[in-house]
Amino acid sequence: MKKIGPLSMMLLLIAEGSAWAQISLGGTAAVFANTDQSAETIIAMFKEGEGIIYGPFIELGMKNFAIGAGFNWSYYSTSFGSTTAKMVDYDINGYLQGHPLSYKSFLDPFLELGVGQIATDYAENDPDPSVALRATKYFQAGGGLGLNLGHLGLFLKALYMIPLEDPVIVSAGGSSYTLEAYPLKPLKVFLGAKVIL
Repeated sequence: MKKIGPLSMMLLLIAEGSAWAQISLGGTAAVFANTDQSAETIIAMFKEGEGIIYGPFIELGMKNFAIGAGFNWSYYSTSFGSTTAKMVDYDINGYLQGHPLSYKSFLDPFLELGVGQIATDYAENDPDPSVALRATKYFQAGGGLGLNLGHLGLFLKALYMIPLEDPVIVSAGGSSYTLEAYPLKPLKVFLGAKVIL
């Protein structure tokens, strides 16, 4: 009987997953919280719209796995002395999910690992649009539970945020410098919906 090597097995699994692949498009609302904040406090943050970041995402589901990318942002105003400026926080990340039951299962528990960067910049009248004011790279890990109703999926997920020691270094005017770190909270909680195409 012919043996199947590890590389051949990997190629077979990728081929099987690719044949089953589903693209999903969706959107999320997320809040950042401290680990000692209660579920009631986090629910109140969603209800009151406190610190919510919104944005779209795209996923490629492959039976028991999915890869995705998301982008969320939030606009707000802040004061610098007598001047008020409109600011934006934005969060971009990529991730890998494991779906033990299957990506399109009616009840869809999943685990997630990913990396990303969150930053703050001027939303208007930015003197240097190519450079953020502060930024932090991070690793994220957690999981969630989804409910899939045909082509419509709803989900809740919570991720631990682990800032990376590697600082964000930018170049401007021929010089390089390190950005101030973003004050990242350790927990990010999402409510989301997606359409499985």
